[in-house]
Amino acid sequence: MIDYTQKMPFLQAIEQLVLTNKLVLYGRIDEVPEMEMKAVLKLLEERFVKEATGYPATAPAWDSAATGWAVKVVFHAAQLLMYRSHEADALAHYFPRFGQHRTAAAIISADICLRYLPTIVRHLEVIDVEDELILILKEILREWHYTGLLADLPPEPANLNLILENECLVRLYVDRVIETGNEVMAGREELRGMVLAVLGNHGATYWKELKLIS
Repeated sequence: MIDYTQKMPFLQAIEQLVLTNKLVLYGRIDEVPEMEMKAVLKLLEERFVKEATGYPATAPAWDSAATGWAVKVVFHAAQLLMYRSHEADALAHYFPRFGQHRTAAAIISADICLRYLPTIVRHLEVIDVEDELILILKEILREWHYTGLLADLPPEPANLNLILENECLVRLYVDRVIETGNEVMAGREELRGMVLAVLGNHGATYWKELKLIS
């Protein structure tokens, strides 16, 4: 645990998220202090390195920019869930597009934080299914569809070119398709053979409803 000498709600919230997979807010802030962001990135890099030891193939290098962008997305989404006092047209300010090229490293690094976004969307839908914030967050999950596989209604990307270019990412993607029971993505021509290879002889019994096996 970090020895706090002053109140640092952003750092405390993300540390709690890393330790417990639960996001607890310790106060409302609109702008993330640079000092706290540096500490959070160090924390998330350690989380990434630890997870990467169990990744298939060779994991891409950690992308600090993607992780930094993603952690702000999740934090602001959680704050807006709890402390909403914003007009609809002001919401987009908190969710700028990722300003760099998406790469395999960026996708995997961002997922360290973005994986919590579908849960926030679910809570928002319980409160108000027409909340405009839901559309903003779903658009992020559509673009970052490796994380989007965790959503209740996963987006179906137009192409998987970027996913297929990296052995580690595509194998993580296939594992998540299987874990989430996503029949649509499992049936995609680009993934079908890999899904069958992972399921092996257990395919017919493990996933009977998936009509992949002739």
